[in-house]
Amino acid sequence: MPDAKIAGVVFAAGASSRMGQNKLLLTLAGETLVHRMVRQVVEAGLDPVLVVVGRDSDEMRAAVADLQCTIVDNPDYEEGMSTSFKVGVAGIPEDADAVLFMLADQPFVTVDMLKKAVDTYNEGATRLVVSDYEGVMAPPHLWHRDFFEELVSGSGDQGAKKFINRHLDEATVLHFPGDALFDIDLPEDYERAKARAEGS
Repeated sequence: MPDAKIAGVVFAAGASSRMGQNKLLLTLAGETLVHRMVRQVVEAGLDPVLVVVGRDSDEMRAAVADLQCTIVDNPDYEEGMSTSFKVGVAGIPEDADAVLFMLADQPFVTVDMLKKAVDTYNEGATRLVVSDYEGVMAPPHLWHRDFFEELVSGSGDQGAKKFINRHLDEATVLHFPGDALFDIDLPEDYERAKARAEGS
């Protein structure tokens, strides 16, 4: 049986309000955060790869112009995460069997971790693959298209957590090290991330 056609959606539309500037345009080991994550999603074999942008959309588009991806504008990004789900899912082609969602500000998620989610789905025993970082649920999450209608039903800043909890009993849970989950929200987070990236 051939592997499923799995789209990738990278959420990169946040306002970065606590950073004071668009954190996704900051560089880590010579690469912007948004480029780093989109590149890895592409390298993991997701196709097509959609990048949902909001703030600084022109600069974000330029930052990933060399990558095989499609930009999806979210003009309502300030209204919360649910709006990015709506435009991201709307952009998924009809022949895609499933979608992998990723956040652009998780710089220490690796290509191998993304591939593990894809491989687990392709084994055919599950319609939902979620990731657990020592007790914290965070992307990558991979959903069969049967869930798409439900995923776009949220409002405000609601992400996937509610839907994951609703379907956890039918999900395959991947367990990753806690230190792979590294959010960059504040300037001091960015400094720590730079030190870690340069030391690796």
